[in-house]
Amino acid sequence: MKKKIIIILMMILSFSFFSAINKQEIKANGVPYNTYTYSNSSKRFVWTQDAYIPLSIQYDLGGIELKDPQDITIDSENNIFIADAQQKMIIRYNLETDETISIGEGILSKPSGVHVGDDNKLYVADSGNKAAYQFTFNPAKNNYEITNKYVKPIGTPYFDDDDSFEPIKVVTDHANIVYIVLAGNHNGMAKFNKNAEFTGYFGGNQLPATFSNLIRQFLFDEEQRRKWFSMIPAPVYNAAVDEKGLILTTSKKIEGYKKLNIANQVFNESIWGFEDNEDLFVGPNNTIFTISGGDGSIVEYSPEGDILFVFSGKDNYNQKGLFKSPKGIAVDSRNNIYVVDNHNNAKSLQIFIPTEFANTIHEAISLYYDGRYTDSLEPWKKVLKMNSLFDLANKGIGDAHFANLDYKDAMNSYIYARDQEGYSEAYWEVRNQQLLKSGTAIVVITVSLILLVILNQFLGFSKYIFLPIRKIHKYLKKFKIYEELIFGFYI
Repeated sequence: MKKKIIIILMMILSFSFFSAINKQEIKANGVPYNTYTYSNSSKRFVWTQDAYIPLSIQYDLGGIELKDPQDITIDSENNIFIADAQQKMIIRYNLETDETISIGEGILSKPSGVHVGDDNKLYVADSGNKAAYQFTFNPAKNNYEITNKYVKPIGTPYFDDDDSFEPIKVVTDHANIVYIVLAGNHNGMAKFNKNAEFTGYFGGNQLPATFSNLIRQFLFDEEQRRKWFSMIPAPVYNAAVDEKGLILTTSKKIEGYKKLNIANQVFNESIWGFEDNEDLFVGPNNTIFTISGGDGSIVEYSPEGDILFVFSGKDNYNQKGLFKSPKGIAVDSRNNIYVVDNHNNAKSLQIFIPTEFANTIHEAISLYYDGRYTDSLEPWKKVLKMNSLFDLANKGIGDAHFANLDYKDAMNSYIYARDQEGYSEAYWEVRNQQLLKSGTAIVVITVSLILLVILNQFLGFSKYIFLPIRKIHKYLKKFKIYEELIFGFYI
């Protein structure tokens, strides 16, 4: 009997032990995740201080319960807009006043994408109605009214009668050109002008330039490649716009994001990223945020695609700061992060606030990418005091020294940052400085030699200069070992 009791107690203790191991670790500050950055020097992800901490989780907004949140965005006044497909409307919510406005009731069918343009108009992608809409705020009525509609174009070679037109996301650039992400469309985003006229596709993905793909393209036509080898580019899944009006896209099974210029060419892209990003957003410092639909991790990138932070993750125990099925991410003017989670038991809005560490990095980045390298020096140094493995800080310090003509100090910083291009430029500047410093001496010596050669033509004094050398040579020739040594020079 005692043995049975002991065995049962051991089983209970073992179960408790393994349960404790499987639970997410909660740190002393209540954050249930670690934060990482990528180190070029060690070629791996390294731990760093918390960049963002979870502030709150909300299941309703001003009395409106979230039922099927599909997307989120924020305007310049920090109003939050959430597309709720089940409620067939967009919810505008002000966090400070707790006021809400319902948009599109009786019009929208299944809104899945929402965006606020530079013109302060609201753009909605409605996959249920197979259309996208432009809404304009009417302050007199305190509501939004439809001012444009974007539908499947007719009479264009880009669309056949049986081609689908199912908008799932929408963004606009600085010229208020509308880009609509269509579900499953491999050609890219449908582009519409201000008059809601279709003007073509933009941002389509290309097939990888592998050897096998090149052979197949040479031997088979497009229909055969698609049918036999499934050689079809991945469709664009989501899009965003940066402060310069450049469009960013993310696609399933393609890592991270890519940024396109106005010529529809890749301007830059992330150095790494998840292959299942659900959404992306460009913050106030032009840093890029993505969120993984499967892993639940949030990644923040620099404007050039370097990894700043990776944090949060999958929620298995209903913990604030983690996600079950994230659908959208947005960032306000204060760098607060908003994420909508759409799981059966977790239809919520979570808010994260930046730490002092993140704010210092954002300050340095803002100055650095504004070309104010000297002003960014002190914030970058402060970042390094907090985390000596933060490579972007070493690069920023190197660029600041370079701008101040301190090329040797710049070389040292570039070494820590593993920035070969920056080191090479600083090295050549150091070399040029040395050449300039010794330039006067080189000129004097060269001119002196030329004058001596000219004078020797008239005075013939060289024979007197080399006379001692000839005498020594004649004397040494008496010795056999000297003859053997100089024999090689004759040959």
